[in-house]
Amino acid sequence: MLHDNIKAARERAGLSLASAADRIGVGKTTLFRLEAGEAPIAAARLPVIARAYGTTVADLVDDTFTDRPPEPDYRQVHAVVQMVEEVLHELPQRPSPSQVSTVVTQLLRLTRDDFDQRLEGKFDPERYRELVKASFYGRNP
Repeated sequence: MLHDNIKAARERAGLSLASAADRIGVGKTTLFRLEAGEAPIAAARLPVIARAYGTTVADLVDDTFTDRPPEPDYRQVHAVVQMVEEVLHELPQRPSPSQVSTVVTQLLRLTRDDFDQRLEGKFDPERYRELVKASFYGRNP
């Protein structure tokens, strides 16, 4: 059922009820009632919910909704790795492969969870360049 799919999508996105309600623009109680099937779900609200959860309206209404993780956007992975490599070239000493992979992984998680970028439909890893620099300058290679 739709309300079950909405709850499953929220949980899959790793969002608490409160943070999801905030992203959607409803109260926590309202979202709880929507997920429990106690309140009707307006069709106009579905695109907002889908964007907030990083999924599609089709996935929300499809009864064959699966627990398979979304396919990564390899263009985004490429852009993140390229930007991290550029930062690495500025460093006096290259960090260990373990440190580099940790920063890349954390950055990919951060960009995946960046709700504003997903809503705007744009991806710009440059907004994280200073964070990447701080991650490496704050470590001993």
